[in-house]
Amino acid sequence: MSAYKATLRLKLTLWFLVIFAVVFLALLAAVWQMHRRTGREAIETHLEGLAEGVAGDLRDADARLGAVGLVPFQPVDRTFAILAVRDGSGGVIASRWRVDTEVLPALDAPANTRRIAFHRLSGERASRLLGRPLETVMITYRYRTPAGEVRYLDLANLTDLGAAESAFLYDVLLVGALGALLAAAVASWVIAGRAVTPLRQIGEAAKRLDPDHVQDRIAVESPDPEVERLQTELNEALSRIEEGYRAQERFISNVAHDLKTPISVMLAESQVWKPRTASREEINDYRESMIDEMQRLGGMVEGFLTLARADQGEALARMTDVALNDLVVEAVSECDIEAARQHVRLLTRLEANESRGEDAVVRGDPDLLRTMLVNLLRNAVRHSPAGESVRIATSHANGRTRISVQDAGPGVPEEFRHRIFDRFVQVPGNDGSAGGMGLGLAIAMSVARMHGGGIEVHNCRPHGCVFVVDLPRAAEEEAKDDEAAGETRPGSG
Repeated sequence: MSAYKATLRLKLTLWFLVIFAVVFLALLAAVWQMHRRTGREAIETHLEGLAEGVAGDLRDADARLGAVGLVPFQPVDRTFAILAVRDGSGGVIASRWRVDTEVLPALDAPANTRRIAFHRLSGERASRLLGRPLETVMITYRYRTPAGEVRYLDLANLTDLGAAESAFLYDVLLVGALGALLAAAVASWVIAGRAVTPLRQIGEAAKRLDPDHVQDRIAVESPDPEVERLQTELNEALSRIEEGYRAQERFISNVAHDLKTPISVMLAESQVWKPRTASREEINDYRESMIDEMQRLGGMVEGFLTLARADQGEALARMTDVALNDLVVEAVSECDIEAARQHVRLLTRLEANESRGEDAVVRGDPDLLRTMLVNLLRNAVRHSPAGESVRIATSHANGRTRISVQDAGPGVPEEFRHRIFDRFVQVPGNDGSAGGMGLGLAIAMSVARMHGGGIEVHNCRPHGCVFVVDLPRAAEEEAKDDEAAGETRPGSG
């Protein structure tokens, strides 16, 4: 059972909602604080105006206040109530609801320093003054009687400000926030859908790609540069895949064609072969022809296997120290007969290690290295005119060994310079024919690369060309191994 994975569109929508909720709650907190502050300021301003008007009425009636009480002076706005009138010492002259000095706010000392003082009421104090546990505000207003005596008027707001503010907050949250979140969710879903649309279109286009349509490309119209860049990179990757796919097709086609040729020859000769009437000379010719074709098939298969190993990056199965000069001598010996048949001389100049006076040593597979040199020598012999020489030389410097194979042919034509090491590329020989299978130089380059080296080719003046094989020396490789072992050895460094 596969675990559920949220889609990119859903993730983007949720992220938008989270960000919107955070921003909305921050704005709501700021609005609520502003509303609370402005609301209380408005109440206090209203309280001050009422207190000033009531104080004017009380000033004129101060002498008979004890007799008439405070009810006649109650403001028309019933959300405000007179609590008490006190004298300059704080003593209650008249009051409502039997409030006394214990629950009334203390007067500032000295008595005449402040004309107006606002007080917050809540909890037990509000219950004793107003009969209910309101969260509200009251004012203590100072005035003077016509006789110059100081009086204090205590006037309270009877509205529960805390409940009103909470109601406002709940209304905003329930109506505003839920509505805004719903609208934000819809908008986020639409925006996220628009954002992932190019990705979905690219995915649909990618589904149509298969081995029969490797030439197709992804084409999605989008004004966004990120989508265009992604599309370009994907198409470039598809181009590389197509190029490799076409190369594999060409390789398989060439392999089939080259395998077919010797098989066709053997089949044709076998069909006309009449062993009962054949002379001894015809039997020998038939036998030699079969051996030649079988050797050709064997060489082709071996070459294909070598190229396949190089393509797959397969590690060398056999690694041993190989004396370079001995390797050159063996390769020259293997090509002697073919060179003699072409009337080409093989001349060697071998150089010993400059520090120890010994032959330079490379580390690798001796059979593959010999195959590499034999292929280079055969290529040089095939392109050298009769009577000319092929020169093979070795040299060593700066931890590298070099083997040069120089022929006296026409050189590498310019149109073949950049693909001389490609498979099945056949450069016309000295007699104008291509010869070979076009695999020898490709195999030589693959072997050199498998051993950490490479091959370069240069035309020579006045004619001919030279192939230079560059390989790392075994001592250099051992030094690298020792250095790597020292870095990983416990306690080292």
